[in-house]
Amino acid sequence: MIRAGLLLALVLAVPAAAQDRAPVPFVGCASDGQMGPVEAPDGKGQSPTAPAAVAGRLAYYASGDLAVLAPRGWHCFGLYGSNGAGLYVTPEPHGEALLDLPAPLPGPIVQVHFSYSGTSGRFEVARVIARLFPARKAFADAVLAEDTVSEGIVFGPFGTDMIRLLNDHEARFETPAGQDGMGIGGRMAPGRDPVLGYAGLTADEDLLWVGARLPASERDLATAIVADVRAGS
Repeated sequence: MIRAGLLLALVLAVPAAAQDRAPVPFVGCASDGQMGPVEAPDGKGQSPTAPAAVAGRLAYYASGDLAVLAPRGWHCFGLYGSNGAGLYVTPEPHGEALLDLPAPLPGPIVQVHFSYSGTSGRFEVARVIARLFPARKAFADAVLAEDTVSEGIVFGPFGTDMIRLLNDHEARFETPAGQDGMGIGGRMAPGRDPVLGYAGLTADEDLLWVGARLPASERDLATAIVADVRAGS
């Protein structure tokens, strides 16, 4: 099992100064990965909150590694390995099928990833740096120089993405419906709705990434979901 406590703290440690928040339900998510299945946490001692204006429509989904806000009544499952961890929240249950999907998912989904820069997770870190963070280009260059597969490391943003650089190590992005972009990857394929997301690097150049693709009736929740991840990073 990887650094579960650290990852969970990084993702949704609600700032003490946060205002206008309301309680939301805790939903434990089972996981599977390198060391085998992991039971869902029971949420004891957890008091998750969300922005009060939308809290009645959200829940806090947590595996042993990661956590994220997502629409209430959805289903969740986590994956983990030496490269990092991911948590996937969807309207329909997928469970262990996420380990070996025949194809990525085109439908509604909220997914959050944490990728380690010092393991095989460095390929994902380098891919995102190349697209979003020119000031950190040296890391991507070093990965490209390795005698290993580095497919997918392309410098410069996707042509159809809307990107807002927040600083030299954080960005928000939107990938339009039906397009490839920074919001597509992991278990997500292009779909009928846009993806709103956030990517941020730690001081060690580990990567925290979240993407939310929601149906039109719930799309207003995406801003709160993404902002909450950034607030806790």
